[in-house]
Amino acid sequence: MKRKMQFMMLFSMLALLLAITCAWSPMTNTAEAATARVPVVFVHGLTGSDTNFDSIKSYLLGQGWSEDELYAIDLPSKSGHQELNSAALASFVDPANRTLESPYGRA
Repeated sequence: MKRKMQFMMLFSMLALLLAITCAWSPMTNTAEAATARVPVVFVHGLTGSDTNFDSIKSYLLGQGWSEDELYAIDLPSKSGHQELNSAALASFVDPANRTLESPYGRA
């Protein structure tokens, strides 16, 4: 039963990450599209933390991404307590989404 809950939490987090990624509207300006990137939100799994993404963040920074385009959350419950994690994720994503709306053409 515990593994099923862990799987469901991981599946929920991945689904949320996919939804966030798909929510950003496509670029219409060719010049803007050439220089702007879709932001990346990293969400760790059970027993993980935001530091799990240090290597990939370092790689992306070396490829020209900026810190403002890379977001990693450290969820409060390492044992899969979805109520805590979902509230933390919502409070993390909402402000990040608001700061990204203008550069990506969303009102």
